[in-house]
Amino acid sequence: MDVLREKKVSYRAEQKEAEVIEKKEAVEEKLDLRDAIVEWRKKVTFERLMEKQNFQPITYDRIQVIAGAIEWEHSLEELLVNLD
Repeated sequence: MDVLREKKVSYRAEQKEAEVIEKKEAVEEKLDLRDAIVEWRKKVTFERLMEKQNFQPITYDRIQVIAGAIEWEHSLEELLVNLD
């Protein structure tokens, strides 16, 4: 029974890995360096850049609210242990 369960888990892992590779390849095919080239502007102000990029500042309190709403699967301690 354990062997069958291990094979299922292994098969699922292989499927997920194949999906990730396919998605990565699809993204890489769409990327083109020429799309990143923009006209160089000689006289531009910081304010104009912020306006063009639709910059909207965020406060630390807002970040805390957003981060607090995330449901983490693992504790920080567990994540740090896995880094070792």
